[in-house]
Amino acid sequence: MAKDLMKLQLAYKGSEYSRTVVVQKKFSLAFLHEVIQVSFGWLNYHLYNFVDAKGVVYVSDADAMDLPLDEGQKMLLAAEVAIGKVLKKVGDKLDYMYDFGDGNEIEITNLGAVSGFDVTDFASVGPDLVEDSGAFGFTPGIVKLLAKKGKKSAKAQECEAWLGGAFGKTASAVLREPSAAEIHARVWHLHELVCTALPAK
Repeated sequence: MAKDLMKLQLAYKGSEYSRTVVVQKKFSLAFLHEVIQVSFGWLNYHLYNFVDAKGVVYVSDADAMDLPLDEGQKMLLAAEVAIGKVLKKVGDKLDYMYDFGDGNEIEITNLGAVSGFDVTDFASVGPDLVEDSGAFGFTPGIVKLLAKKGKKSAKAQECEAWLGGAFGKTASAVLREPSAAEIHARVWHLHELVCTALPAK
C-alpha cells in the first residue's frame, strides 16, 4: 500500500494559498479533481481540465474530445488516466484549470511517496475560496458515483451530509482557514467513501 501513496502540493497560482494532500497513484485525474474541489471548498459547478508538462490536455467531458486541436496536441479523458501515469517522479508538475472565465489555476507538484496517512502529511495555507455562484453545496460528481440507479444510496446521503458541513465556513458563512486536521478529514473521508463504493474486481 505504501508505494501506492503519493503526496501532492496543490498551489493556487498568483497567491500563497496551498494545500498538501495524499492520494493513491492508481486513482484517476477525475478523482484528483474531486480532491481539489473539496480541499479548496469549491462546489464543482464549472468545467475543468489538466495540462501536463508535454502539453497533453486531460478533460472532464467526452464532448470536449470533439474540439479542434492544435497540430500535435493530444487530448485524453481525465477519468481514464491514473494520477501516477502523469506525475511519475518527485518534482513532476501538472496544471489544473477550473472555471476558465475566472482563471482559477492550481499547480500540482509531486512531493513523493509516503508510507501512510498521518495528520502531518496534510497542510493548509489560506482560506477556502468562494465560488462565483454564491451557492453552498457539495461535489455532485462523488454523490453521483455513490448513487445507485439514479437514486441516492446510503453512502451518497452520508457523503452529501458530510460535505455539506466540511467546507471552511462558520455558521454565519464567514470564511475561516481550515486546519491540517480538517484537510486530512476531508480527503481521507472522501477516499474511504469512494473505495468502499467501488465494485470489487
